[in-house]
Amino acid sequence: MRYKTLFKVHVLHEYFHDQRFDIKIVPTQETTKLLQQEQLVLKHSNSFIELLIKEGIHIDENIFSFYVLPTSTLIRTITELADDSILIFSNRTSKTEILESNPKKEKLYIKDQKVIAVININTNNLSKVNHTFKASFPTKAYKWMYYFISKSDSSVLKIIPKDTALSFEEKENFEDAKVLALQSNYPTATIKVFESNQLIPLREKPISDIKLLMNEELLVSHLPNPKLDASGVHILKIM
Repeated sequence: MRYKTLFKVHVLHEYFHDQRFDIKIVPTQETTKLLQQEQLVLKHSNSFIELLIKEGIHIDENIFSFYVLPTSTLIRTITELADDSILIFSNRTSKTEILESNPKKEKLYIKDQKVIAVININTNNLSKVNHTFKASFPTKAYKWMYYFISKSDSSVLKIIPKDTALSFEEKENFEDAKVLALQSNYPTATIKVFESNQLIPLREKPISDIKLLMNEELLVSHLPNPKLDASGVHILKIM
């Protein structure tokens, strides 16, 4: 007996350059029963789900559901999702290969493992042409802020990124909790703060060639990217 693909879902994450990441995909209890009743074959890994059906066999309208479980703490850190929520992916329309995603405020555990998403595929919404979908996890994005601790109030700093769409502007007379803390720790220094003109998504591959100039001379050839858990903030001493 030959089999054909009923549907396939590629599970991706914007943070990773190859889009693949540390997860485990598990069918729900109801879906496991359906697989047995309909004699369907499930293929899955940490990057896709594929459901196979015998050729010539018709299947009634059903919803197949799968839990997505992160296998590393990194996934929660980089994903744009509240700690008390999960993502619900579904093919509510057959017109696009990108599954619709909506956050739902719910804490769900499977054998003490926290669920990060649920993928629901309704066979009634499968088009005759497209049976392949993408479930794409969004990554967090921040406006980057550089805090420079400088010994000179008269020095003129500039940040020059290689990407011309990205720019950084100095925030004049800016004061926040970080500035106050730095002023307390470095009372004789000048604190200069620069902010990006746009939100920058977290990425596995860092942004390179962000230059720092002082008085039009190169001071740092590549400014470090903010750390993953720093919410887009980086503090640098240039004294």
